[in-house]
Amino acid sequence: MRDIIHFVVMGDLVGGNMEKRNESIYLEWIGAALVALALLWLALLAPQCAWADEGSSGDAIQLQAAATVDDQTGWVTAGGQTFYYGADGQPVKWSQKIDNCWYYFNGSGVMQKGWITWKDGTKSYFDWDGKALTGWRSFSGVKYYFDPATGISERWSQRIDGKWYYFDGKSVMQKGWVTWSDGTKSYFHPDSSGHAAALTGWRSFNGVKYYFDPATGISKRWSQRIDGKWYYFDSSSRMKAGWVTWSDGTKSYFHPDSSGHAAALTGWRSFSGVKYYFDSSTGKSLRWGQKISGNFYYFNSSSQMHRGWLTWSDGKKSYFNSSGCALAGWQSLAGKRYYFDPSTYKTSGPEGQSSGGASRTVYWVANGEVYHTTRDCVSLKRSTNIKSGTIAQSGKKRVCSNCG
Repeated sequence: MRDIIHFVVMGDLVGGNMEKRNESIYLEWIGAALVALALLWLALLAPQCAWADEGSSGDAIQLQAAATVDDQTGWVTAGGQTFYYGADGQPVKWSQKIDNCWYYFNGSGVMQKGWITWKDGTKSYFDWDGKALTGWRSFSGVKYYFDPATGISERWSQRIDGKWYYFDGKSVMQKGWVTWSDGTKSYFHPDSSGHAAALTGWRSFNGVKYYFDPATGISKRWSQRIDGKWYYFDSSSRMKAGWVTWSDGTKSYFHPDSSGHAAALTGWRSFSGVKYYFDSSTGKSLRWGQKISGNFYYFNSSSQMHRGWLTWSDGKKSYFNSSGCALAGWQSLAGKRYYFDPSTYKTSGPEGQSSGGASRTVYWVANGEVYHTTRDCVSLKRSTNIKSGTIAQSGKKRVCSNCG
């Protein structure tokens, strides 16, 4: 009797699709050699084939090739979940930029939707199509801004389209006052679209003036030169008006203009009949002896202009007229003649008067330009023809700087 084995090969993989065909192969084996050859052939084909029973008679065996799938790339949706297969034929994971859009896939390669919070506390929101949102977005009235380059939410101070905004630790846009670590402030005011940018320049809140740096949106404090004028803001950034006394004892007066901006006064100013002079470059009051526009003035420790007699530490005196100008040269005061040195504006006393009541004696040389109060003056040590007499007799207008 001849043994008959019936094989049916089911299917052949072409381009990733199964092209079905039935091919029956009937082999009649004569002799053990041909049977051995068939068994060897079956052993080689077995890893890629599956056996199936064709019928109950057992006279035939059906061999079906196992279905396999070629490597594939791109988007695949299966079981309601979306995957993206990379060039290696495997689903990608984690953050991926695909066609210039950011997506996020979990550890199993499943595309994610909704909020994702990153390790540093920032966030991303992946929309219904899996794409990360970018730019300004609103959720239940809360504003966020997602970096257009990364799809990640911004936090803290951010300059967006030329304006400053502030987002808290949860990336939520803030409105109203924000106080910085150094005590300065910013005010974030919503526009018609609800985006709260920092205010800049002069601003008023309940009648209180503030100035916010146009470059940073941060409030100014202490002395500030704005548009060529000096202003002063306290530790809370509030503009001050009126007197401010500085650490060195000088003063400034900040006078509000028609807009309410209180700039420091400069030049000559009078308060209740008392005159002050404020430096034009600093807005601060002058003190002590000052030469202004060619005239010599004196201001006391409170910066008030002095009038009348003033006695210096060396015992000499100066006289300041009703305008506050120091007299110089020969002057008659209360019926007495005084000579005030034009270089120092000082006098040693009236002509012809001394502490003993006798005519005051001074010394000079004929070709000299000054008179001397003592014959022992160092300037006279080499002089031989020294004359003496009154100041008027000397004909000199200035006293020696060494002895006078």
